[in-house]
Amino acid sequence: MRKRMSSSSSQGTMTKELSDGIKNLLGKHVKILLKCAVKLESKGDKTENRVLVFCPCRVFCLKIPLR
Repeated sequence: MRKRMSSSSSQGTMTKELSDGIKNLLGKHVKILLKCAVKLESKGDKTENRVLVFCPCRVFCLKIPLR
């Protein structure tokens, strides 16, 4: 299975609601170094919006909308 991620400038903007959702999901004590919105391409023309969250010890790939 081959998947590609591409960054999009229009999708790269983080809203306040999205940033708060990421903080609530990961917890208050996790230090977030970088957040980046990307499109994940898989199986032909299918794309999914994801958010990459970089922390000092982990990288999270989260689906949008966050729950």
